[in-house]
Amino acid sequence: QVAQALPDKRIVIAVDGLYAAKNFFGDLPQNVSAVSRIRKDAALRSAIAPPSRGQRRRIRGERLGSLDELAAVGKRRTATLRKQGRTVDVRMHGLTCQWYHVCRTKPVRVVFVEDPTGREDAFRAVCSDPTLPDEQIIQTFYDRWGIEECFQESKQQMGMERTRGWSVQTVTRQTPMAMLINTLVKLWYLQQSAQKPDLLPETPPWYTTKRVPSYHDMLAMLRRALWEERLKFNFRQRWKLNNVSKALLYALCEAA
Repeated sequence: QVAQALPDKRIVIAVDGLYAAKNFFGDLPQNVSAVSRIRKDAALRSAIAPPSRGQRRRIRGERLGSLDELAAVGKRRTATLRKQGRTVDVRMHGLTCQWYHVCRTKPVRVVFVEDPTGREDAFRAVCSDPTLPDEQIIQTFYDRWGIEECFQESKQQMGMERTRGWSVQTVTRQTPMAMLINTLVKLWYLQQSAQKPDLLPETPPWYTTKRVPSYHDMLAMLRRALWEERLKFNFRQRWKLNNVSKALLYALCEAA
């Protein structure tokens, strides 16, 4: 629906490895490209060059080796990317080829990535658009982490999976509403955090490496602001933040 509404826009999406299948990855709209993990047993073939005049056109390229064999060859280069809020250096090399089982004759780009420090496992990503730079393909794959965080926050904090309904209307209403509230909380935080930083909950002393607030902190900040306004409005006497009221607000804003 987005591709039909924006036919002149080039859309690049990041999906889970389960979507790297023929019924999705191999049937994308013309203006949509997808990035995903590639399955370990993918049978890759060499890309087919346009046939010369009078030459019979081949459909499939020559069968290439396994992904492990292809990962061991190729000229590697180092790139600096953003991953889960931090800067990382990776070594990569790419290959334009056919993944006939999924995309038929349409060429794809497979990028092999490894951690120079050896701390993280190597992985392979595939993109349905071979013209995209390897760095952009891997950065798109890394950016998918934010989508997973949004799902987790909506499920754990906004109750996206708590409503039990079997009708289409329940699914199409409740899930988008949970995602919408998730977004509104973050937008509210971006607007208010600079004006009222004291509303944020105190970071426990054992979180020595924590630098940015979590979604739970944003939600607690919103609860605290709402409860302060509610208590001030309902109390006839002037509301003062004493130790008792601070403890009450802390308990309220931390409540699930």
